[in-house]
Amino acid sequence: MTESAIVLGSVQKRLDLIDSALKEAGWATRTFDDARAALKRLQTQKHILFCCDTQLRGASVTGVIALVKKLSAETRFYLFSDDPDSEKYQQYDIQQLSFPPVLSHLPVPSNRKTLTELLKQTESSLTGNTSSVALFDVLDMLAMGQQSALVELEFGRKGMIHLNKGRLEHATSFGSGVAVQGLKALGQLITLENTEFRILPYKAPPRATINLPVSTAMTEASRLADEELRYHKIIQFIQKECPGVQAIAVGYPMSSSASQGIGDIQGLFTSIKALLAVTKDAVNAKPVNLFLSTEKLIYGVISVGEGSILAASARLSSQDALYRALRKAQMSLMQVG
Repeated sequence: MTESAIVLGSVQKRLDLIDSALKEAGWATRTFDDARAALKRLQTQKHILFCCDTQLRGASVTGVIALVKKLSAETRFYLFSDDPDSEKYQQYDIQQLSFPPVLSHLPVPSNRKTLTELLKQTESSLTGNTSSVALFDVLDMLAMGQQSALVELEFGRKGMIHLNKGRLEHATSFGSGVAVQGLKALGQLITLENTEFRILPYKAPPRATINLPVSTAMTEASRLADEELRYHKIIQFIQKECPGVQAIAVGYPMSSSASQGIGDIQGLFTSIKALLAVTKDAVNAKPVNLFLSTEKLIYGVISVGEGSILAASARLSSQDALYRALRKAQMSLMQVG
């Protein structure tokens, strides 16, 4: 029997992640997006593993399990699921694993070294999970030793942190689907729960976006993370209080783009910045709050602390609701402050 794994999945991105993780664990793999082709392969050549994603097209998971057991009873079946604790497949003699794959949970070929030995043999010197070792402690440990390293979160899929001689040099986060860099990225990464990490030899980043001592960088990143969470809750509150809201944007007036929001975030943010600049020149004073009605929409701007502003636009029929929502949001922030 070939010391390899068949990998079946219909969603290419998910299939690629499973395949990449299995290869990292030491398996030779053959990937298929069609169940019949995968089963035909198993029929002609036996494999140690048959790995299947729960998201299949043109076939059912239970049907694939039954056919694999019929074709090759000794082949071990692993099912990658978004809910590995689900009772749906517990009646079958299979192993359920989480998706995205967790490296430390994957099986290892019998003719290979243990997963830990494999990682040490290649390029990783330390692996772990943030559920048992806080990322802050990992970075602090590296800083104390004045070490240079690259810390990857979920094989780099969630983010990367570069440390150079004990200083935190750069961070990238992919949590929102868009690459975020710098302290904001670090703030997103340190809040990740139950996330695999590994420490690799240092690689220079494209550019240094932080370049601070670890303790300083972590303090500032934590502040930014708390701020982002607070603004996210405010946005949700305004949406609930004013269903007619069309767009919300939060950010620093001196920044080129908003940090978060809903709807046409950038369009609203750009327009409000221009409006605030014109108002400041007209009244010779910095506006703190501003409400403006036009023929089509109502606009509102409030100060939300730390030099940031929150802008919102809504239908004219929602004028009173938007005003109340923004005032309540501002009052709650003042009480927290």
